Amino acid sequence: MRRPILRRRLRAVGLAALAACAGCMGPLTGTIALHQAQDSFNDASTVANQRFADAFAKPSDAVLPETAVDKYRRVVELVNDSVLPKVDRDDLKLNALALLAFSEWQLGVNAHDGRATEHFKNAINAAATGEDRCDAGRVATNRRDCGMFMLTPGLVKHSQAFAQYQEILNVQHRFPTAAEAAQITGQMRAAVADLDKINATFPADEPIAQYGNLQQLVILDNETHVLLDVRPTPDHAALCTCFGDATSLVTSHFKVIGASPAKLPDLTQCAAAADANAPSPIECAAGRKLQQIQQTAGVVAPCA
Repeated sequence: MRRPILRRRLRAVGLAALAACAGCMGPLTGTIALHQAQDSFNDASTVANQRFADAFAKPSDAVLPETAVDKYRRVVELVNDSVLPKVDRDDLKLNALALLAFSEWQLGVNAHDGRATEHFKNAINAAATGEDRCDAGRVATNRRDCGMFMLTPGLVKHSQAFAQYQEILNVQHRFPTAAEAAQITGQMRAAVADLDKINATFPADEPIAQYGNLQQLVILDNETHVLLDVRPTPDHAALCTCFGDATSLVTSHFKVIGASPAKLPDLTQCAAAADANAPSPIECAAGRKLQQIQQTAGVVAPCA
C-alpha cells in the first residue's frame, strides 16, 4: 500500500532535480555542439592539410573540394548558433572562436559566391575576440587556440593577395605589371610579418609555430612566382631577396642543416627515417621548400 506514495516521492524528487538542473542544460548542449564542431573541423582539416602539403609542390592557396567546404560551413553554423551563445567556460569559448576563425578563413579562400570578403572579415573578428581573451590572461590553457588567433590576420592577408594574383592570371589572362606585382608582394610581405609574430610567443618546435613558419615559406614561394611573372622583365634582385629571406626563416626556425643563399640545404639526412638525429618530416619539408624557392628565384640568373 505504501509503494504508490514512494513512487510519488521519487517522482517528486526527480522533477525537483530536473528543475534544479534546468540552468545547466544550456552549457551542456553547447558543449555537445562544440564536440560536433570539432569533429567537422577535424574532418575538413584532414583534407586541408593534404592540400597544404600539395602547396609545397606548386604555387597554391590550397583550394578544397566542396565536401570539405561544407564541413567548414557546418563548423560556423554550430559555433555561432549552438556553442558561443551557450557555453560559459572561457576555455570552451576560446576553442570555439579558434574553430570559427580558421573555418571562416577557409570559407573565404574557397568562396565562389562573391562572399570571400565577408568570410575574411568574420575570420578577423573571431580571431580578434579570441586574442583579447588570450591577452587578458584569463585562460592558462588553449595555447594552440591562442596561436591560431595570432596567425589568422596573416593567413587572410596572404589569401587576399594570392586571389588578386590569380585574378590577373586566370580571369584577365595576362601577367602582372611591375606595379601590380609590387602591390601583391607587398601584401604578401605584410602577411609574412604578421605570421612571424608567432615566433615571439611560441618555441620553434611547437606545432602551431611550425605551422605558421611553413605558411611563411609557402607565401615566400608564391611571391617568387609573382615576381617571375612580371612583364616585361622579372625583378631578379627581388627574387634573390625573397630567397635570402626564406633561407633566414629556415635556418632560424627549423633544424634542417644550415643553408646560405649561395648553397642549397643538404637534405640527405631526410632519407634516414630510422635515425634519431635525422630532421623531422616538417623540417625536411621546410628544406625542400627552400630548394624550390631558390630554383624559382634562380630561373632568371643565379642568386649570388
